[in-house]
Amino acid sequence: MRVRSFCVGLAACCVLACGGHEFQTRMTALVDRGAYAEAVSATRAEGREPKLEKALAEALLERAASSADAEQRRRAFTELSLAGSRSRPVLDRLQVASPPLTRALAWNASMQLGDDDARDLLRALVDSADPELSALGFEALEPVTDRQQLLAALTLPNRARRATAVRVLLGSPRSSDVRVALEDVAQHDPEPSLRSAALTALSKQGPAAAPALERALDDESESVRTAALSALATVVPECPAQPAADPARGCDRERIVRKLGRDLGSPPTVASLAAAAAMLRIANVPEPERARDVFTRALQSGDTNLRALAAVFCRTLAAPGCDAAVLRERLRREPASQVKLLVAVAIGSQDPLAQAALKLLSEDAASATAVEAAAELAAIGDESAKQKLAKALQHSDAQVRISALRALGRLGASGAVSDSGEIAERVVDRLADRDEHVRVAAAAAVLGLV
Repeated sequence: MRVRSFCVGLAACCVLACGGHEFQTRMTALVDRGAYAEAVSATRAEGREPKLEKALAEALLERAASSADAEQRRRAFTELSLAGSRSRPVLDRLQVASPPLTRALAWNASMQLGDDDARDLLRALVDSADPELSALGFEALEPVTDRQQLLAALTLPNRARRATAVRVLLGSPRSSDVRVALEDVAQHDPEPSLRSAALTALSKQGPAAAPALERALDDESESVRTAALSALATVVPECPAQPAADPARGCDRERIVRKLGRDLGSPPTVASLAAAAAMLRIANVPEPERARDVFTRALQSGDTNLRALAAVFCRTLAAPGCDAAVLRERLRREPASQVKLLVAVAIGSQDPLAQAALKLLSEDAASATAVEAAAELAAIGDESAKQKLAKALQHSDAQVRISALRALGRLGASGAVSDSGEIAERVVDRLADRDEHVRVAAAAAVLGLV
């Protein structure tokens, strides 16, 4: 044991004396052979050294991002995205020394951080024979200068290319050819998720898109109908005072508002909640209290899922939104912890009643909801909530540990958690977690802390 400790200490001393590159190589070697505990110990041979912890975290993220396992790779890039600009050193290395797909994903992540060179490299993949690489290439196209290429992609058999084209066209200025092409996707694409995305993009195309959005209210997919309701709330305020003579070609505000309100008096459903939310987002809509009453009845419903959805909608609505008294009464009486959390967040974590509910929820150490409640409190400076998040790093459920790590990473990035304290040390411990996904989340959190 004494020999092993001496060797670990010698490795760390070499790093501090010789520079970070040698230690990065050492950390990568340890990570590649799965010696995670040994790697964590090496970072502490001479006391905690944040630079060494960061090198280990980067080695873990780099390995996961280069994995042949698609899910592992996806999780790694999700964590890198959450880390923002702190992920740049990892992305820089992935761009030059990785398999083609990982390299392209690194270019895409770097492009999201404003790297124009990465955008140019990604654009070159548009015509790749590999459909995944080609879809990533489309991410680098511009909605104006590459409009014709994007419009052509909407009819391609490859789903990933169509989805990327729709996403990029979300940023397109208003144009009749873009609108018509998106209308076709919204009506005929076989994928509900793409029809929904096309409706969102159409909401940026102004009142001329209203007839297509109205048609989508009758789509067979509930998610598409919900997307249509949200999109209509965006375009209706721009409807002209005098509706077009041909209803199929114009935006008739009164007719659309009547459609949105047709089911508000019925027992609340997912559809009526979405319709009520759409109406409340339209200025000067007649009888807004009818829409508000849908949320009141949903919050009082015996259906847990419906109460949860109502709380989620209430959080997104601008004041006056949902009835404040109803929300507060729901918070006092709600038996389901997840719904109670959502209602507290809808009220606002600065509110004393909401804070009291969040503190109560955060006490249940066996509950995943406790971590979410603690994260809300920690974000407003509650020191005891930060300690609860640190304690959750020992939870038996890997997803709970991941949630706690993400919350602590956000707090660290904002300076709310010190990189030299006990909490940071507990986060570093998770770099040797038995679960691969937890290790990757810990690595991203360390980038936020050190």
